[in-house]
Amino acid sequence: MQPIHHSVTGKASSSLCLVFIHGMLCDQSNWTHQIQYFKSQYHILTLDLPGHGESSAKPKQQWDVVNLAADLKQFLTELNLNKQLVIVAHSASVRIALELNYLMAEEVAGLVLLDCGYQTISHPDMKQWLVDLRQKGYATWLTHFFSSKFGLSLPSLRETMLQNALDLDPAMGEALYLAVKTYDYYTLEKCLKLTTVPVLVLQSSFYKNGTLQSAFSKTAVGSEWLDLIKSTMLKAQIQIMPHCGHWIMLEQPDACNQAIEHFVQHLTASPAKKRPAKGKGKTLISNNFDLPL
Repeated sequence: MQPIHHSVTGKASSSLCLVFIHGMLCDQSNWTHQIQYFKSQYHILTLDLPGHGESSAKPKQQWDVVNLAADLKQFLTELNLNKQLVIVAHSASVRIALELNYLMAEEVAGLVLLDCGYQTISHPDMKQWLVDLRQKGYATWLTHFFSSKFGLSLPSLRETMLQNALDLDPAMGEALYLAVKTYDYYTLEKCLKLTTVPVLVLQSSFYKNGTLQSAFSKTAVGSEWLDLIKSTMLKAQIQIMPHCGHWIMLEQPDACNQAIEHFVQHLTASPAKKRPAKGKGKTLISNNFDLPL
């Protein structure tokens, strides 16, 4: 496989390694605040996903959740960290973290899932997004996607993230979006139900009745993603990040870091029993499907 650009820092003697996976169309620079905060406490690994940042894509790269997770599993295995992993993932890459947890059952101690979104393919908004992608072209579609989906984030941050995304291969961006929606339709709920490690969900913006809204209180609000979490992962901790946009780790780094720190400290104080490695070396389900449109 092509080399995955990465950075290893922090406390090498720690028994835990925090693995930070950026959202799709972003890169590992998103985790700057987290590296500075945690490097004196834990081993830290950040990386650029294939085709992102300084990581090149391999020839005939398959842009789907299952294959990207398999690439990261191979990468982590070759690193031979010999530590328990806490995987921290943002946005669409939450799905990669869930797959990694399934593939590396013996190594993963916990998951932190930041501001994921979810709408079923039958939702009218989702069908319209797919139609617009085909009819308006990728750049126009992506610009509108960022302004409508991430409208609660700081405008300057949103524009920087959009420009970085537009600089990436448009064929990859389109393929990733379609792959995520395919995964959600066929696999996501099953993967959530099979997740038994401790999970922390940090959520800021959310959708209600198809409208983007902000969380102005610390109580869990209604959204399709949070409803799915509550119905499939009964012991997951959900923490709302009020007055915050999509990039929680950049927009409210102190609150984000403290939430992760509390979660990880609880893991180390009450280590979970080692699970059977039923997922080791396997993928959960093939991704070779077409969306039912």
